[in-house]
Formats: sequence, structure tokens, C-alpha cells
Amino acid sequence: NPDKKVFAFEANPDLKSIIIKNKKILEKIFDFKIKNYSLINKAVSNKNKKLPFYILKNSASSSLLKPKKVLNLYWRNHIDKSIKGHSTDIKIKKKIIVDTVRLKDFCKSKKITEINYIHCDTQGTDLDVFKSLGNLNHLIFKGVLETIQNPKLSLYYRSFYTKDIKKFFKKFDFTILDIKEFHRNNPYRDMYF
Repeated sequence: NPDKKVFAFEANPDLKSIIIKNKKILEKIFDFKIKNYSLINKAVSNKNKKLPFYILKNSASSSLLKPKKVLNLYWRNHIDKSIKGHSTDIKIKKKIIVDTVRLKDFCKSKKITEINYIHCDTQGTDLDVFKSLGNLNHLIFKGVLETIQNPKLSLYYRSFYTKDIKKFFKKFDFTILDIKEFHRNNPYRDMYF
């Protein structure tokens, strides 16, 4: 939809290059130049500053949060190989310093007056993304974020949990529509609101 603007945030430089490559592939397939998509090479946080960012063996699991050195037995002994694989995939490959941005400041700089949809999957810091909007949370119409219901099963130290998010959402009068399992046996869930 050329009438909508899409802003994507990706702090991991390895994933940034893959996203750009995939965008070019889509443009070639559809013979259409995507002009309303902007990729911002920053992490979203509730602070505007430089923070450590952990690039993990499984780069899609990279995060501002440090991964746990030893995962819960649920991950380590699971019969599902994709679940058990997190025991080795969650290891730190390297630590980099990234710029972070608060969405409140970003929205003001871009003169954003509504957020039709927000898809948030920031590996344990999803609640910080919403906190970063400050008093602009009312701009969000709907969205989805990732959460974990059992704190013991988190892959990261200091991760937010479903309970934290529900409490915050109640304060801003967001209605949780559904919490779905996005991968069988994975303790993380997608929360639609």
C-alpha cells in the first residue's frame, strides 16, 4: 500500500544486509520499486543512547539483553530439535555497541500521528519498545508482540514477561485479542492486541 509508510528497525548489521537483499528480490519479482519502506539501523529502547547488543550464533535471537549462559532443562533436554537447538544457538558470537532510539522521539521527528500496526519482536525487550512511546501509546491502533509466560524459560537475563506486559497494557487500555503459539513446543507466544 503506497499510502502507508513502513519503518523497520534492525540493529544487527548482518540481518540488515539480508533485509536489504530480500527487499531487492521482492522488487524484482513484483517489478515494483518499494518506496514507502525505511530500514533504520538502530535498536528501539526506552533510552536514546549507545548500548551493548549481543549478536548470537542464531542471529535472529540477537538482543540488547544478555542471553543466559545455561538455559532451563526444558530447552536443553527437549525432544524437538528446533527447541533443543537453542541450547547452542543462543551463545554469544560477538558484542557490539548500537545506537538506540525511543519511539516517542522517532515519531515526533517523522511527524507520525498514528501507528496502524506495530509488529514487535525484540527478544525480551518488547515492553521497553512500548514504554519508549511515553504518552504517545494512544497512536497505536493494533499490533503483535512476542512474550514468554514462564520467567524460568526465558532465553535472556532481565526479560519482560506476559504478566508485565498485561499490567502495562491495562494502564493504556489496550485489549489483548489473543495469545498464540507461533511454533509448537516453543514457550514464547505472540500476543495480538
